[in-house]
Amino acid sequence: MKLTSLILPGFLMTLVISWNGLLAGQAPHHDAGLAGCITDTQLCEVPRAETLPNISAADIRQRSLTNCKKGDVSCDQSALTEQEATALAVARHQRNVLGCMDGIAACNRAMLTPKEALAIANAEREHNVSRCKGGWAPCDSSVLSAGERAAVAEGVAQRNLFDCLSLMDTCNHKSLTHAERAAVSDAEKEHNLFDCTNGWKTCDRSKLAPKDALILERSERQRNYSACEDRDAGCNYALLSASELSVLKRVEQRRNISACKTGYGYCDRSKLTAEELRTSQ
Repeated sequence: MKLTSLILPGFLMTLVISWNGLLAGQAPHHDAGLAGCITDTQLCEVPRAETLPNISAADIRQRSLTNCKKGDVSCDQSALTEQEATALAVARHQRNVLGCMDGIAACNRAMLTPKEALAIANAEREHNVSRCKGGWAPCDSSVLSAGERAAVAEGVAQRNLFDCLSLMDTCNHKSLTHAERAAVSDAEKEHNLFDCTNGWKTCDRSKLAPKDALILERSERQRNYSACEDRDAGCNYALLSASELSVLKRVEQRRNISACKTGYGYCDRSKLTAEELRTSQ
């Protein structure tokens, strides 16, 4: 836990409570000055000890230490004790190490110890290798070792194979091995069969294997017969075989008789026999 988070909230609360009664009797510029110090604004004016005796030198020094740790321009290192100056140096050193490690904040490499510099250099090298493997920028391939270059090349090949198997435009067929080309070819056939089975426009029937074409034809005939049986608009009677037409005719006949008898649905009485007409009265 940071030192500021432990001390500063209690310090601010003490100031507010202690000076609730005193603020009413102070001059207006004293009120503004104290409020500025509490809120850490540019209006801060530290009152003289004789006007605000409850603000001790330790409180002012603690505030200076907090400002120094945050890197504020209001930092007054001359007001710090030896122990506080040491704590400040430790905090600044840790902040610099983190800045060098994440590469985002300011980094002063001259302040690093030899071991810290080595650890950060190793971390930067690992980050660079990871970016090169993933195809992300920035990647400096010039600093890679032979083993790292081989690992990066393998990562590039794996990404390309994935793109080819997924039928992505980024696929580079020329860089595929013989075995990979065979696997990609099988994947393309499966994708095409799937598209054809679902009746999608991306289907290319010329690429279907004979057995796949036969399976697809059977599937389409079954869907068409179901559409005709359900009186769906997608029914194509020209695709029905003689046996399918015969079965469908009997189905339609039973459906017509039921409609005429029950009074529900379309009824074509001209298709009823004399007996059916009599029983449907």
